[in-house]
Amino acid sequence: MVIARMKIWQIYTVAGLVCAAATAIAWFALAAPTFEQLSERRGRQTELTQSRHKATELAHDLADARKEMKVLSGQLASNAIELQPASQVNQRLAALTTLATQNGLSLNELRPGAPSETSRSQVLPIHLTGAGDYPSCAAFLHGLHESYTDVGLSSLEALNSDSSGETSRLNFQIELVWYTKK
Repeated sequence: MVIARMKIWQIYTVAGLVCAAATAIAWFALAAPTFEQLSERRGRQTELTQSRHKATELAHDLADARKEMKVLSGQLASNAIELQPASQVNQRLAALTTLATQNGLSLNELRPGAPSETSRSQVLPIHLTGAGDYPSCAAFLHGLHESYTDVGLSSLEALNSDSSGETSRLNFQIELVWYTKK
């Protein structure tokens, strides 16, 4: 019998090695995969928590946007702009001429363009050229915005015709769009 011939310390050493081997086998076979699964589960739980938080934020943002849309829809319905027919183009051109003159601008040219159709209205371009100083141009545009909410500014080009820069007289070219009834 081999165990009877072994000394006590040898028996303890072999038993210790057997226990160490059993522990290593148990660790790699049972505990390590369990810890990996636990780590993966914690990662998925963190992801899920973050996704839920993001979904809650998005739901609040959506609710806020719907409230804002409802308010804006109410304001739009109460402040609806009544469009004029394009047949009143001569009256509109006369009104624009009056507004420009009242604000100190001199017009060289004022002419309507060819109308185009949109889903809700007709768009009639209006071309203006003339001269005036910067404050007069700004006052004209401000008056245009205040008085004619159905007219939009498409482009504005202003050039100082005096190369020395001694005068503030500008030559301007303004492109407007007038939204009219279909």
